[in-house]
This record gives sequence, C-alpha cells and structure tokens, in this order.
Amino acid sequence: MGIISSMRRQRCVVWLFTGFDDFGKPCLGEPREIACRWDSMPQQFIGPDGTQWRSTATVYPEILVPNGSVMWEGKLKDLDVIYADGSKRNPEAAEVRQSIKHPNLKNTEILYICNLGSSLQ
Repeated sequence: MGIISSMRRQRCVVWLFTGFDDFGKPCLGEPREIACRWDSMPQQFIGPDGTQWRSTATVYPEILVPNGSVMWEGKLKDLDVIYADGSKRNPEAAEVRQSIKHPNLKNTEILYICNLGSSLQ
C-alpha cells in the first residue's frame, strides 16, 4: 500500500454525474460509498472555464469523480433516506466543481483531488 492509498481513512458517499436528461437537467447515479480523505477548509480556485469558485472542502477520493457529481462526508448506512437522491436539500452534500488527477512519480498510484463548492459570481 502506497502513501496515497494509506491517506484515505475516511468514507464518503458520492452520486456520480452521468450526463443530462432530455430537459437539460443534470442526472446523477445511485449513491455509492468510497474511501477518501475529506479536508473541510475554505479556499478559492478558478474553474476550467475561468469562473472563480469558493471551495468548502477538498476531498481525495479513491476514484475519479467527474465535475457535476455530488459528495457527502459519511457512510452510506448513515445517509438519511430523504436525501438519498443527492439533492441539494441535504445541507452537507456539495457539488464537485473541480476534479484533478495526479500520478505519483512511478505512475503506480494516482492522487484524485476534488474541490467542492459554489460560484463566487
């Protein structure tokens, strides 16, 4: 086990972004529990389109989580059934606004980084 894998000692629930429906509304997959490291720290970053964003947390998940997905810190069994659709009604769930992947020097492990948050504009 490498250093990247060993840092993921927390759990989170993710609803992966799957695309848009016929009306242009984002579609999310079923909730899935994954290992991660969750750092709740506010920061600002610039998205791929040049928009400024406010990040509420930086998450280091074990899989690549695409922009538009929703993440929640905790275990799937602890998730309130009312919010199991990943909707914004859950105040602790946040949308992935930036997704980055960095391989280690030997390219044997990949560090995935997600910034969660909202637009400053």
